[in-house]
Amino acid sequence: MAETQNGRAVVWGITNNGTSIAIGGYVCILESVKAVHKYETETIKNEVNHDVALIATNPHKEVDIMFVPAAETISDAYTKGAVFIPPNAKITLSGFKINPGPPTAVGGSPASDDWNGDWVRVGDQTLTLGHKEAKMDLKIRKYDDDVLNASLCKTVTS
Repeated sequence: MAETQNGRAVVWGITNNGTSIAIGGYVCILESVKAVHKYETETIKNEVNHDVALIATNPHKEVDIMFVPAAETISDAYTKGAVFIPPNAKITLSGFKINPGPPTAVGGSPASDDWNGDWVRVGDQTLTLGHKEAKMDLKIRKYDDDVLNASLCKTVTS
């Protein structure tokens, strides 16, 4: 059975009377995590229409996460943290000790830059309110190019 990894997440871009605020919480990348490394491929053809070159562009990772807003009480979680996050909002992950890629140092990395750092919310969000904790399921994306990722992970305000 796979080990469940827990870390910390901060969601940026939520506004309160026009002032940007952050929501702290706990993220659980579930045992059945779906992490995908995606890219687009451009195919170059020769004079007889055979493929002669493949060019990979826009590489990025997409991960489905479950986010639990940190709160003292269930009521606080519902009123202060359980919200729909704006499209393209920046999500900052930290504290994850898994590395889906090759190790960055001999013996592996204690914390993976592949998981930790800034991501951007893409796709749908599910908000689950029950008699226990509030939960938000999100799809997040991180681009392989650090400069592009930083540019696309700007704080979104609405």
